[in-house]
Amino acid sequence: EDPSRPLVVDAGCGFGALAVSLAKVRPHVNVLAVDRAAHCLLYGDGLAHRLGMTGRLRFACASADEALHWVRECYAGPLRAVLFMFPTPPALDERSKNAQLPQTPSKCLVNAATLRLAARAGSSE
Repeated sequence: EDPSRPLVVDAGCGFGALAVSLAKVRPHVNVLAVDRAAHCLLYGDGLAHRLGMTGRLRFACASADEALHWVRECYAGPLRAVLFMFPTPPALDERSKNAQLPQTPSKCLVNAATLRLAARAGSSE
């Protein structure tokens, strides 16, 4: 609706429940919810449409880095916050433990480079 409003980015939003709730209780901000799993975004986008929030709440299939680059280069308003809300998943089974988790920091959703990018996206330089 208004690209001069403060923006909150929900990186790794999954089904978008947090983004929808945030847009509902904070009507003065725009929310960009991003995840790499396009099928998950369909749920949140559908909910946003049903609740009439599509003007202030957008869903995009992108990585956190891609979204933050877009904010830095294209978003007119200030970046209010970047949310990285994700739990450590339970072990898939006793034998594999949490083998599905990234084995190196560079493979994680949030790494040092992503945090630096978030800081630059929020600066007025």
